[in-house]
Order: sequence, then structure tokens, then C-alpha cells
Amino acid sequence: MEHNHPSAQIPILISVLASGAILACCAFVLSTGVISSLPVGVVPAMQPVKPEEKEEEIPFCTEDQIPHAILTIGEEDSGGRYELRAGETAAVVLAANISTGYSWFTGYDEAALTLICRRVEEQEGNKLGQVSREIFYFRGENAVGQTNLSFSYRRPFEKDVHTRHDFYLDVI
Repeated sequence: MEHNHPSAQIPILISVLASGAILACCAFVLSTGVISSLPVGVVPAMQPVKPEEKEEEIPFCTEDQIPHAILTIGEEDSGGRYELRAGETAAVVLAANISTGYSWFTGYDEAALTLICRRVEEQEGNKLGQVSREIFYFRGENAVGQTNLSFSYRRPFEKDVHTRHDFYLDVI
């Protein structure tokens, strides 16, 4: 007995569409070369999710509060991966032109890092428009593995980012 009624063909149509979607997905993944370039059994490492930028007021360090940093990283280290033990302090040093209203805003995982304080080092002469260094001090809190520490350079009233730096820390 033949089933020529159109409703009898719906399960076949759904099966064909689902198979096509799966094949298209697999073809895309394979065409990117991500999985095909890995040895069998190796799963690609996930990059940490970029944390949301905070609009908090960051306390300034007083001269007697400046922590001893075990690790110092700067703009030239952007994109690099560094190790920080829980309880140790890292300093991030970035060029800034505070007199023009620009400042660094940061995003980080509060379970992994605590922003202790920041300070601004003025260059000799202290002239309007002169580049300074803005230094942020972070303490490793919990051994969470890899986390992302991101900075964006902009004015507080603008949302367009002028410069961005990301650092990857293994907090152990």
C-alpha cells in the first residue's frame, strides 16, 4: 500500500532538512581548519570570555600604599599570557594623556583578580597634553586558571574606544 498523502512525506522532509543543516555546520567547521589541524583527541582551548568593562571609580594609591608588584606588564605585552599566583600583585603600566580627558577603563573577573589601586606618573615638565603613565595594581585572588584582563582607552562620556589592550593571566 502506497502513501501518497502529503502528510506522509513530512517526516522524510524534516529528516532531509536536518541532515542538510548538520552537513552545512560540519563543512563550515572543517573549512575553518580549526579542528582538522588538531591531532585526534585534542580539544581546542577556549579563550576566556571578555569581562564587562566597569565604570567604577578606581582608588588612587597613596605613596605608602603602592604595592610591590611581582609581575609588570605594559602595552608592548598586549595579547600575551602571564602567570600570577593567588596573593601576588601585578602592575599594568599604560601610557595615558590624562589632561585631555582620556583614561583607561578596565574589565576583569572579580573572582580571579582584585583591583587594589591605580596611580598616575607624570613625566618631567608636567605640561598640558604631555603623556603620563597610568599604573594599575591587581592582586590574584583565586586559582581560577586563565582569565582575561582588558583595558580600553577613552573619555568617560564617550563610548567609542580609542585603544584596546587585552592580557591573559593564569591565576594559580
